[in-house]
Amino acid sequence: MISNEILKKKILSMAFCGILVDNDLKLLKPNIGKIFEKNDDQIPKNWIVTSFDIIANIVNGFTPLRTNKSFWDKKEIPWFTIDDIRTQGEVINQTEQFITKKALGNSSNRLLPVNTILLCCTASVGECAITKIELTTNQQFNGIVIKENYIKDIYPKYIYWYCKTLKNKLIDNAGKTTINFVSTKKLGKMLVPIPPLEEQERIVNKIEELFDLIDKKEKNEQEIEKLKIILKEKILDSAIHGELVDNDLSLSPIDLDAIYEDIPFEIPSNWKWCKLKQISNYGSNRKIKGTEIGDESWILELEDIEKNTGNVISKIMQSQRHAVSDKNYFKKGNLLYGKLRPYLNKCVIADEDGYCCTEIEPMELHPDIEVKFLQRVLMSKYFLNYVNSCSYGAKMPRLGTKDGKESLIPVPPLEQQKKIAEKIEQCFELIEQL
Repeated sequence: MISNEILKKKILSMAFCGILVDNDLKLLKPNIGKIFEKNDDQIPKNWIVTSFDIIANIVNGFTPLRTNKSFWDKKEIPWFTIDDIRTQGEVINQTEQFITKKALGNSSNRLLPVNTILLCCTASVGECAITKIELTTNQQFNGIVIKENYIKDIYPKYIYWYCKTLKNKLIDNAGKTTINFVSTKKLGKMLVPIPPLEEQERIVNKIEELFDLIDKKEKNEQEIEKLKIILKEKILDSAIHGELVDNDLSLSPIDLDAIYEDIPFEIPSNWKWCKLKQISNYGSNRKIKGTEIGDESWILELEDIEKNTGNVISKIMQSQRHAVSDKNYFKKGNLLYGKLRPYLNKCVIADEDGYCCTEIEPMELHPDIEVKFLQRVLMSKYFLNYVNSCSYGAKMPRLGTKDGKESLIPVPPLEQQKKIAEKIEQCFELIEQL
């Protein structure tokens, strides 16, 4: 499925070669100075190709001296930075920072009018915005101000949308320094296709209409994904409480000592609360030096595991990874649990022997434990809450071995585990169809 971002790029590509909307050849070419030759099959015949420096004044921003308090102590002139895009989007109605008239001094041309296009030409190259207030900007941005004699021929929003297609061109034209930098001169020489004014307005309207639909689609997709997560949490919660399938009380409990004190919640009478160390060899894995691992061995890292699903999304061999740090050895059928946040509910079943990073705990299970059942228990909100309550480490919290061993697991009879695991998979498959 094509991503929303790629879809938007395709729309913009179509817009500026004249195929997004039906072109009206009755409309006259814009009355703009120097025209550059371009193949007729690339743009409609009543479009022209010009350059930024012909249609606009390009004004580079600046940062007044920070140590001079008189440049910053009054909120007189809005001063734009990329943070304003981050906080309010690309239509700029206000700025977080201000400078004084004294800071602007004699550089009145740096006070940019309404409908100036702001284009980032260094660092975050290609970021752009359009102003709805007078402002000035820092040196990261160039202001593209349509020249007065072309105001009747050029729709500023059209230029704004065209600028959103320029990131790769800007990077290609960037100076060879430690960060990308496009000079105002190089920007000025970049070409711009210009249709008749009415056509510009129709193109902008169509772009905004289609982008709005894509944004709504994306929002709906995000809401559906949130709903899927909630539903799966509910399914797992019902499962570990013994409510997902009818409980068969004729089945005998598993032959393990039960825990009766400080149990998290009530479970059916033939289930038992057991510690993870009773039903697995949690914390007893065998570490291997990375240099001792064969080139064709599978190396599993946390990023290879998909969050919330327990699926392995990539299998990479040691010859590709060149792992040198210690790894945990695991065998086919082991349960592999991610102990490090934000991967605490990443849990997969190994389908072959291999090695994993030490942030993943391989577990061999007791014969009376169904691996798919325990996998889902460890991915449940109940277990995640337990882990959150006892994890340690400020920057990258993790589950300690002792706390992992002592964690309590609700364990039904083996046949009941298998039924529950099967029912969970059925429910999850239905949820994924939403």
